[in-house]
Amino acid sequence: MYIDGIIKKYIDKDIFPKYKKYYSHSMFHINNVIKNMLMFSDYYTLDKNMAYVMAAFHDCGLNIDRENHEYESAKFFENDSEIKKILMINKLKSWKKLLKIIKVL
Repeated sequence: MYIDGIIKKYIDKDIFPKYKKYYSHSMFHINNVIKNMLMFSDYYTLDKNMAYVMAAFHDCGLNIDRENHEYESAKFFENDSEIKKILMINKLKSWKKLLKIIKVL
């Protein structure tokens, strides 16, 4: 499994520390969510970096509204300008690779 180093570094530094304050959704739980999401990404051939990010953000909304934490987590993701920049850079790298492949064709 390959997760882009910049994505991993950001998640490790800025997202995972948020989980320290949740007694029921510790890093053990988050690591299980990530593992399961990466298995889904294999099965459905989804982008592994995106699957990793979505799994990492999955429970960020717990401190706002436990019942609807998935929706709050989506808002948290939507408002995170740094991850948007990182994902765009990552997407541009993929497109650049594609352009190099097309040249060969």
